[in-house]
This record gives sequence, structure tokens and C-alpha cells, in this order.
Amino acid sequence: MGSVQIRLTNEGVEIVAHHVDDLRPLASGHATVQVGAYSDATAELHPMVGKDQRTSSYTFNLENTGDLALVASLSTEDPSGSLVLDVHPAQVSAEPGDTATAAVTVQARKALKRGEQRFRVCVIAEVHGGSRFRVEGAFYQQGIKPAKK
Repeated sequence: MGSVQIRLTNEGVEIVAHHVDDLRPLASGHATVQVGAYSDATAELHPMVGKDQRTSSYTFNLENTGDLALVASLSTEDPSGSLVLDVHPAQVSAEPGDTATAAVTVQARKALKRGEQRFRVCVIAEVHGGSRFRVEGAFYQQGIKPAKK
């Protein structure tokens, strides 16, 4: 057992290995670290919760935090089958440091007479050659009349 020290120097990266009982280096060397291009992103739905009797609108944001341009295909999912969901545009792109946005609309298939019903709203972003994001929000459908007390 031993230890390895890694230090950043003007020449590159210095790596020194030590034995546990000896302070003299067992091995040392210099290396150059090359960082390649990478794809990374974050996604959010704003607002996370919408409330209305029948419809609500959201904004889907996909922020490119990598150093490659990204293109993503967007789709929606309604696990309950009670909503009509739409996302426009269905494909977005963003340069490094930029944020792509899409409009998401939700419409309940039926009017609710009383009370409140909660539904999940899901937006899925498939980044071409990269990650898959699933962002969930909620839609609270409010009844035409308040709940009975």
C-alpha cells in the first residue's frame, strides 16, 4: 500500500507514487491531460405546477452545459390518459452555454364538475447522440364548482 500525489505544474500534470513506509518516490512522471469535447445539459419545466379548470401552459428549458452543440427531439407523455399534451417545436437545438425553449400546452379531455384532480405532465427530451431527459410537472384541474364540505 502507498499513496499517489497528483499536482498540476507548468509542464503538465506531475504524478508521484510513494511506498507507505518510505518517503522516497517509487515512481514519478509527467503527463499532459487533454480534455475532449463533451455533451451535457440540464432540463426544467416552468412552472412545475399549473392550475386551471381546463388548460395550462408551460415552458420547457433545455440548457446546454457542455461544449458541443446539441439537438434534442421532444415528446410528451400523460400516464393518466386524461390530458391532451402538445410540445412545440418538437425539435430544439442549443449552442454551448445557450438554452433552448419549447412551449408545452395541457388540456383536460373532460371538464371536472367538483373538487380538484391532479395529473402528471411529462416532457421527454432525447438528445441526439447523448442523454435522455424526463422532466415531470403537475396539472391540477379545478372543478367548475368547489368541493362539497
